[in-house]
Amino acid sequence: MLIKKLIITIVNINGKIIGHPIVSKNRYSAWFNYLILYIKAKILGLRSIYCWINKLKIIIDIEDWYFARNAYLKINEFNESCFTVHFLKEKDIFVDIGANVGHYTLLASGISGCRTIAIEPIPLTFKKLKQNISLNNLNSKTTLYNIGLGSTEGKLFFNVVENNALSHVSSENYSDGIEIPSTTLSSLLVKIKPKMLKIDVEGYEYEVLKGANNLLREPSLEVLIIEINEHGTRYGVSEEVTMRYIESFGFKPFAYLPFKRTLKAITIPNRKSENIIYLKNENAVRMQLLKGQKIIINSRLWI
Repeated sequence: MLIKKLIITIVNINGKIIGHPIVSKNRYSAWFNYLILYIKAKILGLRSIYCWINKLKIIIDIEDWYFARNAYLKINEFNESCFTVHFLKEKDIFVDIGANVGHYTLLASGISGCRTIAIEPIPLTFKKLKQNISLNNLNSKTTLYNIGLGSTEGKLFFNVVENNALSHVSSENYSDGIEIPSTTLSSLLVKIKPKMLKIDVEGYEYEVLKGANNLLREPSLEVLIIEINEHGTRYGVSEEVTMRYIESFGFKPFAYLPFKRTLKAITIPNRKSENIIYLKNENAVRMQLLKGQKIIINSRLWI
């Protein structure tokens, strides 16, 4: 059983390295960085501060394994992360829903320089989000909410798992679960007009979207990056239902090509990523992407 689990882990990690547009060119270095990270986090149980892109710093430990991919992939969720930096400007407002420990919030406020409103319901994860924000002196550019989001006001019960990126809303009363106050995005952000939303809530996206219908109608909202996968079936919602709801507000799906800073219209059945970039005004977004900040990997590589 242990050998099988090890083989699956090696195959998964190797697949991420091979499929990454930067580290695939230097796989041995990526594997070395992964092994160092694994030893520090999972064997020694150490928390470490990692010097990330554009001189940002991030705190990594065993419970932040998805976030920790930045330490050996350079940038996790590469295309969508690059889009965020290239698109957002200092005057913009970005809303990070399901902020986790701050990947997109750090990109938006730490590199693009915009104002970010970050929402993370799990208290321990929220504490780590605050630490990453403070570590990079971004308190003045960010507003953080430790609250759940849904289609109505009330409370949500969360199943909290070891890898905090996978914690999710649950109807079952797990022994390690917690109850969190919740609201709707439209109620939380009254009179605030964001330029871009990112939603990653482990299958609960449809409920969050239903509670954001006022914002989704706003002409000022140009971009929605959202994770859509089979996790929605936990709540009886198919991918198609969520996608149709988004498109009813005038959004269309695209993929981003970071090295060319250009967009490619996609058909949902043929998409290559669970993260989908939805746009209302393709031409306006294309123009803004050309003027965005650079992501600096090192002194010889930037995007």
